[in-house]
Amino acid sequence: MVNNSDLFTSFGFYQNKPVIIGFILFSLIYSPVDHLVGFAMHGLSRRNEFQADDFSAKLGYTKQLKSGLIKLYKENKSILCPDYLYSLYHYTHPPLMERLKALNDYHKEE
Repeated sequence: MVNNSDLFTSFGFYQNKPVIIGFILFSLIYSPVDHLVGFAMHGLSRRNEFQADDFSAKLGYTKQLKSGLIKLYKENKSILCPDYLYSLYHYTHPPLMERLKALNDYHKEE
């Protein structure tokens, strides 16, 4: 991207190609991609957390997991019920209430 002459000419740099300007232009172009990749990575991380919770529930540790999650949230003073869309975009782990609900749903299936 730093040596891409089309990028520089599209932003008005016809003769000079300063490296710092190349990095700035790259960061401007990459920013939306970074948000999409970050959103996808958060989704994968949240899915993995639910899978880990299901795995521990299958092993019979549902009660201990619930107790441990509640203690963690108390110690960290985390928000119990953040806005769904905000937590979906910003949090790598599901909120406590979603995790407890998923564990309760797993218990109902048994």
